[in-house]
Amino acid sequence: MPLVAAIAILTLVLCALVLVRWFRARPDGWLGARYDSPGIAVGERVGDFVTSTIDGELLVPELLLGETLVAFFVADCGRCLRRLPKFTAHARRFPGGRRRVLVVLVSMDDSPPVAADLQAIARVVVEAPGGPLSVAFQFHTHPALLRVAPDSTGRLVVRATRADTDHRAAVAV
Repeated sequence: MPLVAAIAILTLVLCALVLVRWFRARPDGWLGARYDSPGIAVGERVGDFVTSTIDGELLVPELLLGETLVAFFVADCGRCLRRLPKFTAHARRFPGGRRRVLVVLVSMDDSPPVAADLQAIARVVVEAPGGPLSVAFQFHTHPALLRVAPDSTGRLVVRATRADTDHRAAVAV
């Protein structure tokens, strides 16, 4: 009888481990939650912010000219770090180059190691949780990729809340 109970407990533990592993491997996370969509919706105006990049460049909404790829990553998030290679490849192909790519690293560390690596392809801002860009973009999931651009009145609005890193950017001929 004790052997049957031990086998039953072991089976339950193994099933639980398999389920946890399966849920972690799902691209849409636990119970279908989307990890790459911020709280802000397509067409919504981005809130006001004043911050600076790690290069010391002032950054306000009016300085994001044209379509801009914006990425939020948490510096010590495994899911974020696994997506960085695909993101950096996409950012290198994004029309407008470094001036049209903004990476926000949410970190308690003022200069996480990954920040310097991203400087070649993007303007990089490092901020603590709840920083000015996180508030302006209603950021609360990670990683988050989106595209923004000024509307006809010059106000910065969200064009897409899920920037597609699987497709190549259009190249003008």
